[in-house]
Amino acid sequence: MNRINLHIHSVASDGILSGVEVVKKASYEKLKYISITDHDSIGEVQNAINYSKSTNVIVIPGVELTADYPNGKCHILGYGISLEIIEKFSKRIRESRIKKARKLIEMLVNSGYEITYNEVLEVCLNGVIGRRDIARILSKHGYFDNEDEAIKSLLSRGGKYYIETPKNKIEDCISIIKESGGISVIAHPWTLNLTLAELRKFLILYKFEGIETYNHNISEKLYEQLNNLAVELNLYKTCGTDYHGQKGLNEFIVNKNVDCTRILRKICGD
Repeated sequence: MNRINLHIHSVASDGILSGVEVVKKASYEKLKYISITDHDSIGEVQNAINYSKSTNVIVIPGVELTADYPNGKCHILGYGISLEIIEKFSKRIRESRIKKARKLIEMLVNSGYEITYNEVLEVCLNGVIGRRDIARILSKHGYFDNEDEAIKSLLSRGGKYYIETPKNKIEDCISIIKESGGISVIAHPWTLNLTLAELRKFLILYKFEGIETYNHNISEKLYEQLNNLAVELNLYKTCGTDYHGQKGLNEFIVNKNVDCTRILRKICGD
């Protein structure tokens, strides 16, 4: 069994478990190395590290930063990071998202939707309101049958109340990870919507240090291609399941024996 999962989400972003609960689950599943990599947040990492000292689980400080990329989704994992430096960076992101949420709710209220910022805040998990939190309240008030309907009707791209989420430049995300002493790794690279040749150029252009060669539901062919690319470019290999405990992201065990030796040795000295 692979005893490594370096891509796990907690309640600090859009997961369902606290940092302590993640470590408990990892211990129960007999994992040795894990990393909590929440979206633009390190809120539960220190709690997980502190609790892990009473277990056999090693928690690697991590984060998943969202970068602006028009062709697809660009998420950048940072491992072995300084929590203090990343927190300053994350705080700016959270503040911009809070500003966006307030503006969006104000627009809805001005259009006759009777909701408040505080009631939406009560249902969000980490103090930063997302569009699904707003959709939850809209459906609760009976404006829509469910959250998905509210998002599709009002809050999705092209909708009347859609506001683009503020994102950082790729180079800024990589720079702050490097400044924090961490290693920058491209997460689930297929979400960039690039060919293999284009991905190769992308990784070289932005000077990524690693690539996530395994994430949930990856095909055998793509897994082999990413492993070969990692070897060719001398990149660190990482693996994870992108566990959230919801949204269909429920796998906790990596079902391939991915060789993460180099990055573990770099970060942990193992």
